[in-house]
Amino acid sequence: MTWAYLDQCALIFLGMVALDFTWARYTIACAERRAPRAASYAVGIYGLSGYLTVNYVADNWMLIPLALGAFVGTYASILLLPDKGAEP
Repeated sequence: MTWAYLDQCALIFLGMVALDFTWARYTIACAERRAPRAASYAVGIYGLSGYLTVNYVADNWMLIPLALGAFVGTYASILLLPDKGAEP
């Protein structure tokens, strides 16, 4: 395993974390009916999805950092994004 391979794993992991955050923001923007914002997030979703797909299709072992990034991204977005329905 080389440093370049580990760098690629890290990029896939971080890309998936960013993708999950983008999905969360997209969902919020759609629920709030903010079309320009939701459309902008959709562009990010497809760009990140395309990058990640190209990388894990080339090497199936990349599914491991992809899955870990999905877990961390979802978990972190729940913890870090504000809950507008929560009482102060």
